[in-house]
Amino acid sequence: MKWFFKGKALADMLIKAVLGVLTCAICLVVLWQVFTRFVLNNPSSWTEEVCRYMLIWISMIGGSLGLSNGTHMGLVLVTDRIKNRSLKAMVHILSYVVCAAVGYVFIRYGYIFAMSGMSRTMMCCGFPMGYIYMVIPVCGVIVMVNCLGIVLEDVSMIHGAKADPKR
Repeated sequence: MKWFFKGKALADMLIKAVLGVLTCAICLVVLWQVFTRFVLNNPSSWTEEVCRYMLIWISMIGGSLGLSNGTHMGLVLVTDRIKNRSLKAMVHILSYVVCAAVGYVFIRYGYIFAMSGMSRTMMCCGFPMGYIYMVIPVCGVIVMVNCLGIVLEDVSMIHGAKADPKR
C-alpha cells in the first residue's frame, strides 16, 4: 500500500505543477490582452476565449485536488464536528465512496462528451473543443484516486494503524 501513497504523492506534485503552469499561462494571456487593448488599441481576439477555457481547467483540476488534502468545503463541513475517530472515519469512507461514484460518472460520461466535441472547434483558433472537454474525465480520475487514498487511510485508521493527524 505504500507504493500507492508514494505514487499518489508524486501525481499530486505533478498536478500542482500543471496548475502552476496553467496559472502562469493565464496571467500572461491576460497581460497580453491588457497590453493589446490599452497600449495598441487593437484588442487580441483570441485571449478571452483561451482564458475562459484555462480557467475552467484550473478550477476543475484544483477542485479535484482539493479532495486530496481535505480542503473540499462540502465534505469537511460535517465531518469536522465529529469527535469519535472511528465514527469520523466511517463517515469519511461513506462520503468518499459517494465522491468516487461521482468520479466514475465524470470518467464515463465525460469521455463520451469529450469525444463528441472533437468535431467542434474553438472560434478563435480552430482547436478541437474535445480537448477542452477532456478536463471532465481527467478530473474524474483525480477524484477517484484521491477518494481511494482517503478510504485506504480511514480503513487503516479504523484497524488501529497510525492515523493522519489532519483528519
